[in-house]
Amino acid sequence: MQAGVQAGVQAGVQAGLSEREAAMLQACVDVAATSKDLQTAAGYARRTRSFERDLSHLLREELLEMTIPDRPRSPAQRYGVTAKGRAAIASFGENDRDPQYE
Repeated sequence: MQAGVQAGVQAGVQAGLSEREAAMLQACVDVAATSKDLQTAAGYARRTRSFERDLSHLLREELLEMTIPDRPRSPAQRYGVTAKGRAAIASFGENDRDPQYE
């Protein structure tokens, strides 16, 4: 994992998200991700109940959103970061700033 992403994940954990949830959120920052992309980012080898629980938590907290909300099981379903999720990600960086690089 890149140092910046790892720092963001650690800050996400401090913000009340699990390390895997923070990694899933970081994976969707630039482009909507498939569930397989989220599994890989979180370190899951396959779709498990733990993955489902983490994904449900992010959706319930409105940090992630479905691109096709009417069809949650669509093979074309992707997940994107919401405004609330972007604010959470921004707060990750604020908690981790190194004064040496500012």
